[in-house]
Amino acid sequence: FDLVIAGWRPPPHGRDGDEGILGLFALAEKGIMLDPSDMKYPRDETSEDAREERIAAASSAAEAMSALSSLSSKGFLPVSTVTSISSSLCRLLAAADSSISNVYDTDLFPLNPASYAEEKDLLEEQGAFIAQREFSLKDTAELMWTMMAHFSSMSTTAESLLNVISRLTSLGMNKKMMAVPDDSKLDKLSDLSFENHAFSACGAIRALGASLWGNPPQVKGIPSHRIYWHRFLRLLAETSASLHDWSSCDSSPLERPTTSSNSFSSSRRSVSSSVDSRGIDCFKTVPRLSPLSEYKPVSLVLVL
Repeated sequence: FDLVIAGWRPPPHGRDGDEGILGLFALAEKGIMLDPSDMKYPRDETSEDAREERIAAASSAAEAMSALSSLSSKGFLPVSTVTSISSSLCRLLAAADSSISNVYDTDLFPLNPASYAEEKDLLEEQGAFIAQREFSLKDTAELMWTMMAHFSSMSTTAESLLNVISRLTSLGMNKKMMAVPDDSKLDKLSDLSFENHAFSACGAIRALGASLWGNPPQVKGIPSHRIYWHRFLRLLAETSASLHDWSSCDSSPLERPTTSSNSFSSSRRSVSSSVDSRGIDCFKTVPRLSPLSEYKPVSLVLVL
């Protein structure tokens, strides 16, 4: 971050600039996610070395993300890195949100004090970790916003976010049509892929929603993004439809058996004859949500 303050910027074109920016983002992403595969110690380890590793990772992430946010606000991100970073930011923002991922800061920095005095010291360490993490997440959101708002990256970023949502819709449809019930390993891989795409789509929906709606009067939307309204709303509808259970549908009142009077039967035939078969099929095929217990929190965010 000190380099950025001093005026450093990556080369706008070429491998060196791309690798420098992507390297900073990878460092920030690992420090925020704290994936067990990237850490020396398991997530439930409470030793001093494990705590120091997590604090160091959070501090490095805060520095790296702050530098990226500063560069983006000046339009200094190489154009070739915008698509990759924006799509990864979607998943990062959603996965770091405890209301979506159900993972809290305290879960990432577990404590096991042996005494009251030790507990006080450990809580200070945990507070330092959480503070660094909050700095990282603040700059992560700032990075996403500046990429959407700056003229040098806004169109590429918006297109990238729309593609993230579109991929989830396609994956959701394919998951229903190409289930692999006899191969649990493939099924687990499919579930993991779907979950990763769902996290990314959550972040994309929130980011694009903020750029279009804003949060008046504190935050105004980005006027230039108004051209994406139609595509965004269409993708929202498709995403919601892909998460519905279409295998069992409620019948419309026109299609339910009835023992009412002949006058009702006559009117029913009249209505049916005035609508083509496609219209009747669309009317009687009302999508119904599966039981809420079958949905993961991330899916419910998308449905709502």
